[in-house]
Amino acid sequence: ACIRGYNPGLLVHPDLAYLQAEGGGDRQLGDREKELIRQAALQ
Repeated sequence: ACIRGYNPGLLVHPDLAYLQAEGGGDRQLGDREKELIRQAALQ
């Protein structure tokens, strides 16, 4: 689970929460998702 990036203590942005619901991990991120992650990392 850790290898796939699952962390039960991690707060997931609502726009990215569907990645966890789908099982995530294996899917490529789109430009919008990458930008959301970039913005969150800067905060």
